[in-house]
Amino acid sequence: MSKKIEVPFKNGWECIDWCRQETNKSNLQEDIEIWKLLVSTDDNYPYVSSEIKKGKIIWSFKRLAGSTNGGKIKTKVDPNATQVINTIFSRICSNLFTLGFETEEEIQFSYIKHMADLYLKSPMELQLQFCRNATRQKVDEDVQAKYFEVNVDPSFETIKNGEKVLYKGRIVTKQEANKLNKKQLKSRSIDTIGTIEKYTVGVFQKVSKVAGSGQSQQRLETQSWLEEAMDINDNSWIFVAQLDGPEAESHIPELSEVVKDYKNIFVGNSESCSEFLNALKTNK
Repeated sequence: MSKKIEVPFKNGWECIDWCRQETNKSNLQEDIEIWKLLVSTDDNYPYVSSEIKKGKIIWSFKRLAGSTNGGKIKTKVDPNATQVINTIFSRICSNLFTLGFETEEEIQFSYIKHMADLYLKSPMELQLQFCRNATRQKVDEDVQAKYFEVNVDPSFETIKNGEKVLYKGRIVTKQEANKLNKKQLKSRSIDTIGTIEKYTVGVFQKVSKVAGSGQSQQRLETQSWLEEAMDINDNSWIFVAQLDGPEAESHIPELSEVVKDYKNIFVGNSESCSEFLNALKTNK
């Protein structure tokens, strides 16, 4: 799964949009090879299987990986082929009855192959709609982190979800916050972290191009995170809400007003956030 994470432009949204499209092109090249693999695989291939995990049917595709000294066949899960099979399966399930199935359990590998064959026979314009989509691969967050890595400091990198959560004046793990809260957390965790001289920088990231109900929720999430940041009294921390895309950036003025009295909290797009962070350097 080849993600294109680069910073070819000054504008953050342009970088994200470019990387999305380049990643989709890369995904298509890889997925075409996987579709070919599926179509050429026998219907009764013993190393493609499905099982129920947490109430959901999950498929797995394994490749042959040699044999043991005793002659037993070794196999290894092919993560990309497995992901593609599950993506096709999910699309079939979304139109289950229309496609002639009564239950998800009826769907066989042979029908997944049939769909892959249809993808292969489609023009490139349609194939791009069928391949894995960059928006589901954390491309946006990685590009935003890369922007700071390139333009501010090499230390910036994304961190695991839930690793650092702002909660009532403290920075804890999501697990610790859940034990303290016993309810759904108000604030999402820090997305990217970096250092600038004596400061640790916690970054909250959002990307949205057009308005909609989901984007309205994103604005509320950003405000909740900023309000939690306002309760942190540790002067060694700097908090930044990095908002890119026309819709996300339209909320910068109102969200900046929320934190106007806090010198260690900033709201902006990638470019303005970088300018704010670089201004913290003593040699600037």
